[in-house]
Amino acid sequence: MKKVLLATLILLFFATAVFADVKIGFIDSNRLENEYNEYKTVKSEFDRLVSAWQDSAQAMEDEITNLQQEYQTQHYMLSDEKKQETEKIIQDKLTAYQNFRLNTFGTGGLAEKKYAEMTAPLLENIQTALEEIAEEYGYTLILDRSSGSIGYIDESLDLTDILLEK
Repeated sequence: MKKVLLATLILLFFATAVFADVKIGFIDSNRLENEYNEYKTVKSEFDRLVSAWQDSAQAMEDEITNLQQEYQTQHYMLSDEKKQETEKIIQDKLTAYQNFRLNTFGTGGLAEKKYAEMTAPLLENIQTALEEIAEEYGYTLILDRSSGSIGYIDESLDLTDILLEK
């Protein structure tokens, strides 16, 4: 117990010494998304892609719905073989539709990957600008108000090595 208390006191001492000259700032990434022209352009292009994918999904869904309705109206007139064939076609199209939605809009899907690809250069530019601002104006920590994340931090504030020694 005494060791933990001593380690905590030492850590607090070092933290106080390190943080004595800390200058903290923040950004608002939501505002950046709304006001940064390059981001608005990329977002618009991405929205067009998503709209096209949604149109494709809707067309697939409409086709399945039409096939199901057709099948329901003709069900009693079809031979068992034709029923099975139609049911298989509907099931195959339904599977293709579900796979399309999952592969396009699901976690790790095409939309997510395309968004990351399209915004990566913007994020690199923003990170570079944050580092330049931090250096120019003497900030040691820049937070993002919108996401609660750290946009920039001076590595000299890292206490991990001190903590590991304790």
